Amino acid sequence: MIEVLAAWIYTPPKPPPKWDAADIGASQIVNLDANDLPARPVFKADPSNLTNYLPQSLVALDAKDLSMIKVAPVVGKTGKTSRVSAVYDARPRNSFIAALKDIPEVWKIPCDGRPVYNGLVRDYQYKEAIAEPGPLPLRQIVLDDAIDDFFLQPERRHHPRRLAHEIGAGYQNRDSYVNEFVVKTPIAGAGVIPVTGWQATTSRDGTPGYLIGDKGRTPWTSANATVKLSYKLDARDKVYGGISWQETEQDYTPFTSYLRNSSGATVSTGVVNINGEQVTSLSLFDFVNNSPLHEAATRIFAGYEGIIGTDKLLKVDLAQIDRKYSFTAASPMAPSYEGGPGTLTDTPNSGLDGSIQLSFPMGEKQFWVTGLAFHRDEVKQKIYTLSNWRDDGSRTKLNNGYNGTSTTTSLFAQDEIALTNKLKAYLGGRWDYWETKGDFFNTLPPPAPQSERYSSRSDSAFSPKASMVYKPVEAATLRASYGRSFRTPPNLDLYSTSTVRCILDNQSTGTCIARGNPDLEPETGTTWEVGGDWRFTNSTQAGLTVYETRLKDLIYTKRTPGNLIDRINAGEARVRGIELTARTRLTKWLELDANYAWIDSEMLENDADPSSVGKRLTNSPEHIAGIGLTAQHGPWTGTLNARYVSHVYFTAANTDVVEGVPGSYDAYTLVNAKAGYAFSKTVKASLGIHNLLDEKAYSFFLLPGRSAVAELDFSF
Repeated sequence: MIEVLAAWIYTPPKPPPKWDAADIGASQIVNLDANDLPARPVFKADPSNLTNYLPQSLVALDAKDLSMIKVAPVVGKTGKTSRVSAVYDARPRNSFIAALKDIPEVWKIPCDGRPVYNGLVRDYQYKEAIAEPGPLPLRQIVLDDAIDDFFLQPERRHHPRRLAHEIGAGYQNRDSYVNEFVVKTPIAGAGVIPVTGWQATTSRDGTPGYLIGDKGRTPWTSANATVKLSYKLDARDKVYGGISWQETEQDYTPFTSYLRNSSGATVSTGVVNINGEQVTSLSLFDFVNNSPLHEAATRIFAGYEGIIGTDKLLKVDLAQIDRKYSFTAASPMAPSYEGGPGTLTDTPNSGLDGSIQLSFPMGEKQFWVTGLAFHRDEVKQKIYTLSNWRDDGSRTKLNNGYNGTSTTTSLFAQDEIALTNKLKAYLGGRWDYWETKGDFFNTLPPPAPQSERYSSRSDSAFSPKASMVYKPVEAATLRASYGRSFRTPPNLDLYSTSTVRCILDNQSTGTCIARGNPDLEPETGTTWEVGGDWRFTNSTQAGLTVYETRLKDLIYTKRTPGNLIDRINAGEARVRGIELTARTRLTKWLELDANYAWIDSEMLENDADPSSVGKRLTNSPEHIAGIGLTAQHGPWTGTLNARYVSHVYFTAANTDVVEGVPGSYDAYTLVNAKAGYAFSKTVKASLGIHNLLDEKAYSFFLLPGRSAVAELDFSF
C-alpha cells in the first residue's frame, strides 16, 4: 500500500496547476501601506513554505509590498521544463542564483540593471542584439549535470578571488592538398610542340580550354598564444587586460605539368599543339605560385567593467592590433620554382579600437545603453624587387607602395521601453564620422602609374534603428525592426594596387591587377525585418524572419579589359530574403535542428557597369540550408550535420554559369561528423571528419576533400 501511495503522490496532476501573473495579482491583499510598516517584521514565520515545485515557474516579487515583478517559465535551453529547488542571494555578484532540480542548468538573475544577451551576437557595441526582456533578465548557465542544491561559501561572498588568469596556446601543421590548377584557352592554328596529357575542360563561362597542370600543394603552419589577466577591485568592479599572438607561414610544393612531348618528357614552356590547336606563350610563370607567405598579428587589450552608484554599468575597452603580411612572387620573365627574379610585397598594418559604454535604468520601464566608439586603421605597403624570389632578404630596390589612414568616431544610444508587460520598444541611433587620407608612390618610370598624394576627406552619417518585441503568450515572440547602416571603404580598396590570381580575359588562369579607388564613397543601407519565434512544445520550437535591405553606393569590383579589376561604387542594390529555423529534442540525449535561407539579390542601378543591372549580386547564394543532429549521452558527445550552398556568381554580368571546373563557384553539400568522449572534466578527446562524402566542388580553388582531425584537449 505504501508503494501505491508513493506512486500516486508523485503522479503529475492533470490538468497541471496554473498560477500565472493574473492569479498572483488577484491573490494579493495589501492591508497596510508599505510606508507605514516598521523596518523589521513584528511576527515570526517560516519562509520555507514559499518554496513550491509546481507550477514550474520562477516568480519575482517586490520586497516593498510583495507585488509581482515578473513570472518566468522554467524552460531550459533544450526545451525541457524543471522544478525550482532553491533561490540564493549572491550579493557580491548583484544577482540571484536559481538552482534547478531537473535540468543541467543554473540561472543567474542580475538585479543591478545589467543587460543580458543569450546566444551569438556579431557585435554588442553596435547594438546588433536585443537584450533579454527585463526587469531581472535571465542568464542560463549550462552545466555537465543537474545540481538541485548547493551553497555559496561566506568567504567567497566577502573575499572574492581578486586575481584570475587565462593562458592558452595552439599549433597546427598541415600538408594541405592541390587546390589550384592551370587552364589554357587555345587559339586558331597549330602549335610547334605536339603534346599529350591534357584534359579537355571549359572556363566557368563555358569557353573551351585545356587543363594542363597544377600549382602544387600549399602546406602551412600556424601557432597562437593568449594570456589574459583580470583583477577584482571589489565585489562590483574589475579591470582586465592581456595579449594574444598568432603567426602563419605558408609555402608551396613543386608544380606539376601534365603535358608530355613525343618522347615522354615533361613540357611546361613553349608554343604547344594541343589536339590540333595552338596554346601560345606557355611559361613557367603559368605554373609557379606565390611563395612563401607570412602573416602575423599581435593584439594587446585592456578594459574596465564596474557599477557606478547602484545601478549604472560602465564598460571601457581599448585594444591595439599590429599585423604583418608579406609574400613573394616570381617575375613573369624567366621564372623557376627554385628561384630567379621576383618581388616582395610587404604590407604591415595596424588597428586601434576603443569604446566607452554606460548602461542604466531610467525609471521602472526604461533601460538605456549609451556610448562612444573609436576605430583607426593604418597601413604602409612597400613592394621591392628581389634578385631571388625565394629569399625575401634579396632586396635590390623599392618599387612602389601606398600609405593609408582611416578613422571612424561613433556615438550611439539605445532606449529599451517596456510599453506593457508584453510589449517592448527599442529606439536607438548611431552617428559615425569618418576621415581618411593616403598616398601612392612609385619609383618606376612611365608608363607605370606615377606617385600621387590624395587629399584628406571625410563623411558622416546618422543611422537610426527602431524595433518592437511582442510576447502575446509565453510560448511566442513577435518582432519587427527598421534601421539604417553606414559602411566605410577599407584602406585596401582605397589606395592599394596589387597583383591577384584570376581568370584572364581569354578565360585562361593567370594574374590580374586589382586597383584601388581613392574616391570611393561609404556604402549606406536601409533594412526592415519582421519575424517571430514559437515554442510549440517544451522540446520543439521554430522561427521565421522576413527582411529586405536596400544598398546605395555599394562597394563593388568591376572587371575591365586588360585583366584589370577596379573598385567602384554601384548605384543601388537590393537584398531580400526569408530565414527559417527549427529545433526539436527527439530523445533525452538527441536533438535535431534545421535551417533554411532564401536570398534574392539584384543590382538595380549601376551606371559604371550597366551589364550588371538586373543581375544577382556577386558572391550571393540564392539558397542556404542546413540540418544537424547533436547527441550527448553520459561522457559521449556527437554531431552530424549537412550544409547546402547554391551556386554563386563571381562576374557582375552573371556569365559564369558552368560548375565543376577550375575557377568556378559551385553549388555544394558538405557533410561533417564529430564524436567526442570526456575522460574527466579536464581531459577530453574527439575525432572529426570533414566532407564525409568526399564531395568535389570549387570556390575558385578546389575545396578540401574528406579529411579527419583527432584532438586531445587538456584544461586546467
